[in-house]
Amino acid sequence: MKPRGNAIGQAWQNKDLKDIDGEIWKPIPGLEDYGMVSNYGRVKRLAYETVNKAGQLRNFPERIQSQKLDLYYNKFLKEKSGHLNSRIQIDGVSHSFSIGRIVYYCFVEHFDLSDYSIYISYKDHNRLNTTPDNLFKTDLSGLLKHSMAAGRKDMHFGHSAENQLLFSEIGRKITRKPVHQYNMEGKYLGTYHSLSSAAEQLNIQLTAISAAAKGKTYTAGGFIWRTGPKKSTIPVKKINATLRTAKGLPISRYDLNGKRVKTYYNISAAAKELDLPKRSLRNAITGKVLIYADSVWRKGEKENIDVEKENLSKQLRAGYTLSQYDLTGKKLITFNSSKEAAQYAGVQVEQINAMAIRDDLLLKGFIWRYGNNMRLTEIEITRIKKKLTVEKQKDITQYDLKGNRVGYFPSMTDAAKATGVKRNSIQSVTDGYKATGGGFIWRRGYGNKKIIIPKTPRPLGFKLTKEVNQYSLENKLIKRFNSIAEAARHSGLHFSTIANAIRSGKGRAGGYIWKK
Repeated sequence: MKPRGNAIGQAWQNKDLKDIDGEIWKPIPGLEDYGMVSNYGRVKRLAYETVNKAGQLRNFPERIQSQKLDLYYNKFLKEKSGHLNSRIQIDGVSHSFSIGRIVYYCFVEHFDLSDYSIYISYKDHNRLNTTPDNLFKTDLSGLLKHSMAAGRKDMHFGHSAENQLLFSEIGRKITRKPVHQYNMEGKYLGTYHSLSSAAEQLNIQLTAISAAAKGKTYTAGGFIWRTGPKKSTIPVKKINATLRTAKGLPISRYDLNGKRVKTYYNISAAAKELDLPKRSLRNAITGKVLIYADSVWRKGEKENIDVEKENLSKQLRAGYTLSQYDLTGKKLITFNSSKEAAQYAGVQVEQINAMAIRDDLLLKGFIWRYGNNMRLTEIEITRIKKKLTVEKQKDITQYDLKGNRVGYFPSMTDAAKATGVKRNSIQSVTDGYKATGGGFIWRRGYGNKKIIIPKTPRPLGFKLTKEVNQYSLENKLIKRFNSIAEAARHSGLHFSTIANAIRSGKGRAGGYIWKK
């Protein structure tokens, strides 16, 4: 259905989630899991969830993205004009795009979005009207002709169309010169008598070949181009190094023994060959996911890597099912993970994990335990029912992570002062929002010398940390840290400063080099 009515040209300011009459949505290429664009040129950010630095899961509903009008000054008309852009942020990285290009790609015709010698222009010259019927694809020459025909650009050479054609032909004759084609290893492949000849025979944009031959870009159509004397080989080390930096480091796939299976040019190449989402691969590379597609993933091309953490994670995950029970101990439902259970209950993952070890609290009126036993024991049910009848106490008992009583305090404030653990951290544990606080278990009232901790997939307080190494600028090891947080505390640098240095691959921050 075609866009119509007063919405055309104004839709970019409409942030109402309700569809406009006749509005159709399609995924944004390269950002399919994150955003959509409509035939009115509106952009929708899909619902998503993220984990903040405190380890809390935050959910964000879908929304209509704001758009920015990038203005420029038309010297010929002496007025401002502009075009619309938007962006979607993923893991702290912004991905910007032109609304016109994306709408044309999704609703008119697919083309190489990375080829900026291809222009998308506007039939009615209204750059706010990004509906498919108003867009057309062209090159720089066609764009200039379109603007001059509408009186929006000065015609050179005496302001005459005839003169324009005459001098353009003279210019073409003057600049018509042979161009040499080389592969990415720098080996000579052939010579074309002109840029237009090369463009026509290889179906590569003329402007792209021209830019590469002039050194404005490195390649065109996957080849290197040069004018001047023909050479059998040309140096390409710098070109490939620059392209490698721009397109990302190679990534390697490893089996669970740490042996390299295959190396890919970059994340995009791996995702395309294996038909896997780039986002999931990126999470595996950055360590947010330890094992993905039954493999371990790393930047670089090492033959063997250490996979101890990954194998430990796999062992732990085997016990990560979590079940819901009624007060008689009968199992009602089993979930594949804490995250799945938390989504079902409508609470944070941290809270569902905390409730899995509680005898004195219920969540949503139910008991929660790791595993998938059909029933809880009568002893456990009796203990839970007894503790649920106890009135809420002000005094606080402190336990170590094995359940041994190590302290008792008349109030939560006294416990915080004596132990140095924040009061709200203690309260989060006693109220069932966290399993531990400050490295201890906390319970209201004067508790027994030892409490029974239900079975958990891994010991309380256990974390799969990312070891960080600090080096001098001469690349000499100074100190090893168990995590970025520990490194930040020791060095006085902010957590994100060290994290960004490691993530960028440069590693430098605060006068040191940081490596995983």
